[in-house]
Amino acid sequence: MVCPHCAAEDNLLASGWCRDCERAFGIWGRRYATDMVGIVIVGMAIVLVGGMGLPLLGLSWLASASSIFAAFATMVGLYRHFDRRRRRQFLQERVPRAYLPDRT
Repeated sequence: MVCPHCAAEDNLLASGWCRDCERAFGIWGRRYATDMVGIVIVGMAIVLVGGMGLPLLGLSWLASASSIFAAFATMVGLYRHFDRRRRRQFLQERVPRAYLPDRT
């Protein structure tokens, strides 16, 4: 197995990327930290509607409490979606010459 970004075969992490590329992705990805704002707003809206709206409609407290779990699951799913999308964008960016193993 090789790193999809620099084609290195050693020092791979569980994500399948080498340590250097994972660190570079972390630095590059901090430019898009505002993605988290949308994820949190969606989670808050689900809790607001479920936690406050469902009891007002006459449903049991158990149904409104389950909205917390639904919000958490939605937030995790959206975070994973955005992370995969950012990784694809990172892979499509041009690799600096120092990272090309056959050019050094």
